[in-house]
Amino acid sequence: MNRLKNLLQYDAGKFIHVGILVLFYILSKTSYLAIGCFIIEFIIILKQSKSLIIYALIFIILITFRIYSIDKTDISNNALIEGTIIRVEEKRFLLRSDFNYLCYYDDIDSLSPGMTVQIKGKTLDYETYQIMNTFDYDLYLRSEKIKAVISINKLNIKESHFIIQKIPYMISKYIEKNYTEENQIFLKLFVLGIQENNNNILLKDDIRQIGISHLFAISGLHLGLVIGLLNFLIKKLYISKQFNQSIILGFIILYNIITGFKITILRASFLVIGLSLVKIYRILLTRTDLITFSFLGFTVFNPYIIYNLGFELSYLIVLVLILSSYLFKDTNKILSIIRTTILATLFSLPLTSSINHEIGLVFIYANIFFIIYVTYIFLPMTFLILFLPFLEPFYSVLTNIFIKAVIFFNEINKTIYFTFPNNLYRFLFWFLLILILIYYKNLKKRLIITISLILICISSYIFPFGGINFVRFFDIGQGDGVHIHDGICNLIIDTGDIDDYNHIIQYFKNYNITKIDIIVISHWHSDHYGELEDLAKEFNIDKIYVNHNFDIDLDYVVINKGQTFNCGKAKFQVISANHNDINENNNSLVIYGIIGGNSYLFTGDIEKEIEEELVEKYQFKLDVLKVAHHGSNTSSITSFINMTQPKIAIISVGKNNIYNFPGNEALNRLTQGVEKIYRTDRDGTITIYYTNIFQIRIIEIYRHICRRKYILSWL
Repeated sequence: MNRLKNLLQYDAGKFIHVGILVLFYILSKTSYLAIGCFIIEFIIILKQSKSLIIYALIFIILITFRIYSIDKTDISNNALIEGTIIRVEEKRFLLRSDFNYLCYYDDIDSLSPGMTVQIKGKTLDYETYQIMNTFDYDLYLRSEKIKAVISINKLNIKESHFIIQKIPYMISKYIEKNYTEENQIFLKLFVLGIQENNNNILLKDDIRQIGISHLFAISGLHLGLVIGLLNFLIKKLYISKQFNQSIILGFIILYNIITGFKITILRASFLVIGLSLVKIYRILLTRTDLITFSFLGFTVFNPYIIYNLGFELSYLIVLVLILSSYLFKDTNKILSIIRTTILATLFSLPLTSSINHEIGLVFIYANIFFIIYVTYIFLPMTFLILFLPFLEPFYSVLTNIFIKAVIFFNEINKTIYFTFPNNLYRFLFWFLLILILIYYKNLKKRLIITISLILICISSYIFPFGGINFVRFFDIGQGDGVHIHDGICNLIIDTGDIDDYNHIIQYFKNYNITKIDIIVISHWHSDHYGELEDLAKEFNIDKIYVNHNFDIDLDYVVINKGQTFNCGKAKFQVISANHNDINENNNSLVIYGIIGGNSYLFTGDIEKEIEEELVEKYQFKLDVLKVAHHGSNTSSITSFINMTQPKIAIISVGKNNIYNFPGNEALNRLTQGVEKIYRTDRDGTITIYYTNIFQIRIIEIYRHICRRKYILSWL
């Protein structure tokens, strides 16, 4: 024990480097930037302490095995699974077995935590579109350690017993029984961390726009407040120091049980317990060391937890506040809260803006008000009313003040669409913020760094794509969707089918795009125009080009064969349009384009009749062909392929689609006549980049949880 203590104290204050190295190691699975940072951090640690390298390598080995064990197991349909229900929600419950399973069940009211059940059901094959800067449901499930999502068709309750997860369930039922609907929502939210889907009371959109959503997540703020109040009461009772620590420890355990062992509460609990142990055993470890140890513990348990937004915000903010605490020692309490609020808000901006896609200009003022209000008034009263229900009328006044304050700030608020479009911008933003803290007392350097920070923000807004032109074929399941960016022009050819998760909208918002110059709808099948109306609601669209009239409440222009249009320097010509064919596929707009010096053909869903017509009327070769009708056997005839001789063919097709596209016959014909074939169902989103400096073409293959692949070729 003494040897371990001495070893730890020898590297005290440096263990944060082990945590950083482990973080970059996990991120290196998806990011080349993380690989570079990993190498730099490895060199830094090597110069400081070789023992730290040993610690880091041990954790890296453990995490590698954990990733392998999580990824390798597959669940078959209708497999019999036995486990214990640990959480019951609306229409679904969480089952713990060898892994966690998210289960959907119709008779949810008959279930409660603690029941041991056997289930059979269909594993839901949720389709995660592989599009950059969009929500990855598969990664979210892994971050929650959920192995599969199951729709249950048979459930057998074997037994029921008490588990600690039943306590928050019982408290929730107690709240539902004793308080009004409005107060129930706030009590569940601030005591249990349960967010119910009642937008009318919570005003979720208003709260998001003024930037105070983080207050609705159970965090170390709640734990710190309650421990502070508990310490205050204990001091008044003159209880011994040892007994005081026992009471605090007991409360921490109880509070974790009540809140369902949420990550943010566990992190804060480990820090409080660690600080107590450091004092008792006189170990020379810093708060950053203790934070690092808890971080490493979580990542060994589940490496994918680093992609959990609550986990990211919790560790980022607490680490920033610890490292910057020396700046606020000489200020009064209120001024310190204001400064820490501003600091925490700025550091969390790259994460929160990626979810909200916008910034409310009153967010700093709103945060200052609500943090003070919640910390000193609303949250203490929330816990008090839980034990004293007769005080509910007074609590209703406080909730009413909260709601009216949200409405007030939202009325005076002005929002701007803004986020950081890639990891490089986020990294530079955080790096410059850290430099501001380092040179906080040097006014000249602080001013220069602040100006640089502002320029980074402006650049990320004006140049979200870094000044590079490209053609991007989206993985949007069984449908077509292409984004062409040239200069400042953005053009979409087809929008894919109706998408409840709005992947295309997320994509453009996360690149700070507010205007789409042109949308072309090749023909009126839902897998080509399904998201058109949603896009029109979210963005300013300059022009919509279609093949013929259609019953849709939007302004559009019918374009015909021979018409031309431009997007930046890219030029396009319609070479086939509406034929008044009973088969709508053959009415598709066929568009020939010159983009970045390469020739493209966008074919919609044309079939062999139109391809034969094009062979008769035209003679041209292609660099890139968007394969017609998702690779159907009724398209991509031999004479058409021989005439165009495409170097690259892109098949936009859904994974395991019901049509069995692409067809084997079409694939065989394409294989014989095309140099390289890419498929969105296997390759994900495919992007072809062009630079104005070098005459090169870069093909990018993008899939979530993988590093991007690049293929370089000369034009």
